[in-house]
Amino acid sequence: MPETPNPNTPTSFFEALYTHFILRDFIGKIVPGGMFLYLVWFTVGSDPSLSFIKDVSGLVIAGLAGLCWIIALPLQQFAIFVARVLFRVQFLDSATTIKFRRVATSIERAKYERFVISKEAAGNTGSAIFLGCSIWVLIELMRLNEPYRASSYNPEGVIVITVLLMVFAYSLLRSQVSSLKRQADYVENVLRYVDSSSLSSPSTEPTIELEVNRQ
Repeated sequence: MPETPNPNTPTSFFEALYTHFILRDFIGKIVPGGMFLYLVWFTVGSDPSLSFIKDVSGLVIAGLAGLCWIIALPLQQFAIFVARVLFRVQFLDSATTIKFRRVATSIERAKYERFVISKEAAGNTGSAIFLGCSIWVLIELMRLNEPYRASSYNPEGVIVITVLLMVFAYSLLRSQVSSLKRQADYVENVLRYVDSSSLSSPSTEPTIELEVNRQ
Protein backbone atom coordinates (compact mmCIF):
# COMPACT_ATOMS: atom_id res chain seq x y z
CA MET A 1 0.00 0.00 0.00
CA PRO A 2 1.19 3.61 -0.54
CA GLU A 3 3.18 4.87 2.37
CA THR A 4 1.99 7.77 4.55
CA PRO A 5 4.38 10.69 5.03
CA ASN A 6 6.18 10.52 8.38
CA PRO A 7 5.53 13.78 10.27
CA ASN A 8 8.93 13.45 11.97
CA THR A 9 10.90 13.63 8.73
CA PRO A 10 12.15 16.97 7.34
CA THR A 11 10.42 16.40 4.00
CA SER A 12 7.02 15.48 5.43
CA PHE A 13 5.69 19.04 5.13
CA PHE A 14 6.59 19.26 1.45
CA GLU A 15 5.17 15.78 0.79
CA ALA A 16 1.95 16.83 2.50
CA LEU A 17 1.66 19.78 0.11
CA TYR A 18 1.08 17.22 -2.64
CA THR A 19 -0.49 14.21 -0.91
CA HIS A 20 -3.03 16.31 1.02
CA PHE A 21 -3.87 18.45 -2.05
CA ILE A 22 -2.93 21.72 -0.32
CA LEU A 23 -1.18 23.16 -3.38
CA ARG A 24 -3.86 21.83 -5.71
CA ASP A 25 -6.61 23.60 -3.75
CA PHE A 26 -4.73 26.88 -3.41
CA ILE A 27 -2.95 27.23 -6.76
CA GLY A 28 -5.39 25.19 -8.83
CA LYS A 29 -8.67 26.50 -7.43
CA ILE A 30 -8.52 29.45 -5.01
CA VAL A 31 -6.17 31.55 -7.16
CA PRO A 32 -8.08 31.07 -10.46
CA GLY A 33 -11.42 31.56 -8.70
CA GLY A 34 -10.11 34.74 -7.12
CA MET A 35 -8.83 35.96 -10.48
CA PHE A 36 -12.24 35.42 -12.05
CA LEU A 37 -13.94 37.26 -9.17
CA TYR A 38 -11.54 40.16 -9.59
CA LEU A 39 -12.17 40.39 -13.33
CA VAL A 40 -15.90 40.50 -12.70
CA TRP A 41 -15.41 43.09 -9.95
CA PHE A 42 -13.16 45.12 -12.24
CA THR A 43 -15.96 45.13 -14.80
CA VAL A 44 -18.90 46.05 -12.58
CA GLY A 45 -17.31 47.37 -9.36
CA SER A 46 -16.55 50.96 -8.39
CA ASP A 47 -13.12 50.34 -6.78
CA PRO A 48 -10.89 48.09 -8.94
CA SER A 49 -7.95 48.68 -6.59
CA LEU A 50 -9.67 46.57 -3.88
CA SER A 51 -8.38 48.99 -1.24
CA PHE A 52 -11.31 48.06 0.99
CA ILE A 53 -9.77 44.60 1.57
CA LYS A 54 -7.48 45.97 4.28
CA ASP A 55 -10.54 46.67 6.46
CA VAL A 56 -12.12 43.23 5.96
CA SER A 57 -12.01 40.70 8.80
CA GLY A 58 -10.21 37.38 8.58
CA LEU A 59 -13.54 35.56 8.69
CA VAL A 60 -14.74 37.37 5.57
CA ILE A 61 -11.45 36.62 3.79
CA ALA A 62 -11.82 32.95 4.68
CA GLY A 63 -15.34 33.04 3.26
CA LEU A 64 -14.05 34.68 0.07
CA ALA A 65 -11.40 31.97 -0.23
CA GLY A 66 -14.13 29.35 0.02
CA LEU A 67 -16.18 31.21 -2.58
CA CYS A 68 -13.15 31.30 -4.90
CA TRP A 69 -12.75 27.53 -4.48
CA ILE A 70 -16.40 26.94 -5.38
CA ILE A 71 -16.22 29.26 -8.39
CA ALA A 72 -13.21 27.28 -9.64
CA LEU A 73 -15.37 24.15 -10.03
CA PRO A 74 -17.36 25.42 -13.05
CA LEU A 75 -14.15 26.99 -14.38
CA GLN A 76 -12.56 23.55 -14.24
CA GLN A 77 -15.49 21.99 -16.08
CA PHE A 78 -15.10 24.60 -18.82
CA ALA A 79 -11.37 23.82 -19.05
CA ILE A 80 -12.12 20.08 -19.30
CA PHE A 81 -14.69 20.78 -22.01
CA VAL A 82 -12.14 22.80 -24.00
CA ALA A 83 -9.49 20.08 -23.62
CA ARG A 84 -11.84 17.32 -24.78
CA VAL A 85 -13.71 19.14 -27.54
CA LEU A 86 -11.23 21.70 -28.88
CA PHE A 87 -7.94 19.84 -28.35
CA ARG A 88 -9.30 16.25 -28.48
CA VAL A 89 -7.43 15.08 -25.37
CA GLN A 90 -8.38 11.96 -23.43
CA PHE A 91 -8.23 12.04 -19.64
CA LEU A 92 -6.88 9.17 -17.54
CA ASP A 93 -9.64 6.77 -16.56
CA SER A 94 -10.26 5.99 -12.89
CA ALA A 95 -9.07 2.37 -13.15
CA THR A 96 -5.65 3.44 -14.45
CA THR A 97 -5.37 6.15 -11.80
CA ILE A 98 -6.26 3.73 -8.99
CA LYS A 99 -3.76 1.17 -10.26
CA PHE A 100 -1.03 3.80 -10.43
CA ARG A 101 -1.69 5.03 -6.88
CA ARG A 102 -1.55 1.46 -5.54
CA VAL A 103 1.85 0.66 -7.01
CA ALA A 104 3.59 4.06 -7.14
CA THR A 105 6.15 5.19 -4.60
CA SER A 106 5.73 8.41 -2.63
CA ILE A 107 8.19 10.17 -4.95
CA GLU A 108 6.30 9.01 -8.02
CA ARG A 109 2.99 10.10 -6.53
CA ALA A 110 4.50 13.52 -5.76
CA LYS A 111 5.59 13.86 -9.41
CA TYR A 112 2.10 12.81 -10.48
CA GLU A 113 0.61 15.52 -8.26
CA ARG A 114 2.90 18.11 -9.85
CA PHE A 115 1.32 17.30 -13.20
CA VAL A 116 -2.16 17.55 -11.65
CA ILE A 117 -1.36 20.92 -10.06
CA SER A 118 0.09 22.27 -13.31
CA LYS A 119 -2.92 20.96 -15.23
CA GLU A 120 -5.52 22.46 -12.91
CA ALA A 121 -3.69 25.77 -12.41
CA ALA A 122 -3.22 26.30 -16.15
CA GLY A 123 -6.70 25.13 -17.16
CA ASN A 124 -8.62 26.92 -14.40
CA THR A 125 -6.65 30.16 -14.78
CA GLY A 126 -7.09 30.07 -18.55
CA SER A 127 -10.83 29.58 -18.08
CA ALA A 128 -10.97 32.43 -15.54
CA ILE A 129 -9.22 34.83 -17.91
CA PHE A 130 -11.23 33.78 -20.97
CA LEU A 131 -14.64 33.91 -19.28
CA GLY A 132 -13.82 37.01 -17.22
CA CYS A 133 -12.56 38.82 -20.31
CA SER A 134 -15.67 37.76 -22.24
CA ILE A 135 -17.89 39.25 -19.54
CA TRP A 136 -15.82 42.45 -19.58
CA VAL A 137 -16.11 42.82 -23.38
CA LEU A 138 -19.84 42.13 -23.26
CA ILE A 139 -20.41 44.78 -20.58
CA GLU A 140 -18.24 47.27 -22.49
CA LEU A 141 -20.32 46.72 -25.62
CA MET A 142 -23.52 47.25 -23.65
CA ARG A 143 -22.15 50.54 -22.29
CA LEU A 144 -21.35 51.98 -25.72
CA ASN A 145 -24.72 53.74 -25.80
CA GLU A 146 -24.08 55.60 -22.56
CA PRO A 147 -23.53 59.29 -23.46
CA TYR A 148 -20.93 60.03 -20.79
CA ARG A 149 -18.66 57.25 -22.10
CA ALA A 150 -18.63 58.35 -25.74
CA SER A 151 -16.03 61.08 -25.32
CA SER A 152 -13.58 59.08 -23.19
CA TYR A 153 -14.05 55.65 -24.72
CA ASN A 154 -10.93 54.05 -26.22
CA PRO A 155 -11.96 51.12 -28.44
CA GLU A 156 -8.40 50.52 -29.63
CA GLY A 157 -7.23 50.00 -26.07
CA VAL A 158 -10.07 47.59 -25.36
CA ILE A 159 -9.23 45.59 -28.49
CA VAL A 160 -5.53 45.38 -27.65
CA ILE A 161 -6.15 44.30 -24.05
CA THR A 162 -8.77 41.78 -25.15
CA VAL A 163 -6.47 40.21 -27.74
CA LEU A 164 -3.60 39.96 -25.25
CA LEU A 165 -5.80 38.39 -22.59
CA MET A 166 -7.33 35.93 -25.02
CA VAL A 167 -3.91 34.86 -26.30
CA PHE A 168 -2.76 34.38 -22.70
CA ALA A 169 -5.91 32.38 -21.88
CA TYR A 170 -5.40 30.19 -24.96
CA SER A 171 -1.77 29.58 -23.97
CA LEU A 172 -2.82 28.49 -20.49
CA LEU A 173 -5.50 26.15 -21.83
CA ARG A 174 -2.94 24.74 -24.25
CA SER A 175 -0.53 24.28 -21.34
CA GLN A 176 -3.21 22.26 -19.58
CA VAL A 177 -3.24 19.90 -22.56
CA SER A 178 0.54 19.56 -22.41
CA SER A 179 0.39 18.66 -18.71
CA LEU A 180 -2.37 16.13 -19.40
CA LYS A 181 -0.26 14.38 -22.03
CA ARG A 182 2.86 14.37 -19.88
CA GLN A 183 0.87 13.05 -16.93
CA ALA A 184 -0.58 10.23 -19.03
CA ASP A 185 2.87 9.33 -20.40
CA TYR A 186 4.33 9.28 -16.90
CA VAL A 187 1.59 7.01 -15.53
CA GLU A 188 1.80 4.69 -18.53
CA ASN A 189 5.59 4.33 -18.27
CA VAL A 190 5.56 3.73 -14.51
CA LEU A 191 2.87 1.05 -14.87
CA ARG A 192 4.74 -0.55 -17.77
CA TYR A 193 7.94 -0.67 -15.72
CA VAL A 194 6.13 -2.14 -12.71
CA ASP A 195 4.42 -4.80 -14.86
CA SER A 196 7.63 -5.75 -16.66
CA SER A 197 9.51 -6.00 -13.36
CA SER A 198 6.75 -8.09 -11.74
CA LEU A 199 6.71 -5.86 -8.68
CA SER A 200 3.85 -6.50 -6.28
CA SER A 201 4.41 -3.51 -4.02
CA PRO A 202 6.35 -0.26 -4.27
CA SER A 203 9.73 0.27 -2.67
CA THR A 204 10.81 3.40 -0.83
CA GLU A 205 12.74 4.56 -3.90
CA PRO A 206 11.25 5.61 -7.23
CA THR A 207 10.82 2.71 -9.62
CA ILE A 208 12.06 4.68 -12.60
CA GLU A 209 13.31 8.09 -13.57
CA LEU A 210 11.50 9.13 -16.71
CA GLU A 211 11.97 11.85 -19.23
CA VAL A 212 8.55 13.49 -19.16
CA ASN A 213 9.30 16.78 -20.82
CA ARG A 214 8.40 15.68 -24.28
CA GLN A 215 5.13 17.03 -25.57
